Amino acid sequence: MDRVLVLLRHGQSDWNLKNLFTGWKDPDLTEVGIEEARNAGRSLKAKGISVQCAFTSALTRAQHTTRLALEELGASNLDVVKDMRLNERDYGDLSGLNKAEAAEKWGDKQVMIWRRSYDIPPPGGESLLLIEGKLGKRELAAFDFFEIRLGPTGSGHQQSDRGAAHFGRQSR
Repeated sequence: MDRVLVLLRHGQSDWNLKNLFTGWKDPDLTEVGIEEARNAGRSLKAKGISVQCAFTSALTRAQHTTRLALEELGASNLDVVKDMRLNERDYGDLSGLNKAEAAEKWGDKQVMIWRRSYDIPPPGGESLLLIEGKLGKRELAAFDFFEIRLGPTGSGHQQSDRGAAHFGRQSR
């Protein structure tokens, strides 16, 4: 089989259930989230997908999802790389607030701007532009790290070009 990149979002967390902004806060999975994670692993197995390496964020809900999916794939002994660079963005002052309460406090329009805007962060939080700026300094180092773990699919130069293109940069 060709190499396949599988991306999984974590299953339902306690805070998802309560409709709270989560960001870098660290609630675990609900029973529904546990079943969602197991179903993801079962689905991958049914498609004949095997996993040689796994990466996850530093957040419990993502790590738990990864572990459960790997168990269903029969790959529970696989080393999993945990890296905070894979964390979702920080929602700052919105973290822990109910989304409806945040809308009451700041207005639906403003909360939607913070949630969907590329360059306007929530108070005390991160915009996607800010995250991109942080990644700009680390993206190639992170890509090199993943390439070492995964191995190149072509020459190192070709692989670096593909990675740099993915991150919107040119390889030098």
